[in-house]
Amino acid sequence: MFHSEDDSVVPAEHAIKLYAAAGQPKQLIRTPGAEHCGSYFADRKTYCAAVIAFWDQYLGSV
Repeated sequence: MFHSEDDSVVPAEHAIKLYAAAGQPKQLIRTPGAEHCGSYFADRKTYCAAVIAFWDQYLGSV
């Protein structure tokens, strides 16, 4: 899960609560300086690498 630290729509605390309640596997990546749904646009390379790594590790290749 990605969450923008400076999200003015959904507070970052909500992501922390969802992460705490979620079962495994899980991952929370917090993006500083990004607005709502802005993690991808703030750092596309890191975002895509994290999604691919998570997919490969937990879901395998399709």
